[in-house]
Parts: sequence; structure tokens; C-alpha cells
Amino acid sequence: MFAARVSRWNRTLSLGLVGLVFLSAFPDQWILGFGALVNTALFLFISIPMAEKRLSTYKAGYEDYCAETPKLLPFQVGKKDRG
Repeated sequence: MFAARVSRWNRTLSLGLVGLVFLSAFPDQWILGFGALVNTALFLFISIPMAEKRLSTYKAGYEDYCAETPKLLPFQVGKKDRG
């Protein structure tokens, strides 16, 4: 479990480091990172909730599926209950 946390933090720090290196090499291209953040935010807060609302109207058990499945990433980010 500790190794999984360390691995996740290493991945996050590596992506941040790659972003900083890119920004230091091409400082006039900061808009690319900003655009990616805006795109992700729109996807998380507008597109996914609209699709879930629509699917929950005609799919039986879809609320249960949404409760146990991550919205965006294919792996669980928070704590998991393995009890």
C-alpha cells in the first residue's frame, strides 16, 4: 500500500517536472498548459455530469455503477475500502 502511494506521488511529481522543464524551455507556450487545464475542468464539471444525468434516466442501476467507478481516471485516486 505504501509502495502504491509512493508510485503515485512519483508519477505526479514526474509530470510536474516535465511541465516545468517544458515551460522553462518554451515560456511563450504557457497557454498550452492553461488550455489543457480548462479542457479537463470542462470535461469534469460539465460533460461528465450531463452524460451521467442522461444515462441515469434510462439505465437501471447506473447510479450504483457511478458510485463505484472513478469519473475520469481508470484507477481510484482516494482511499479504497477493502473490508
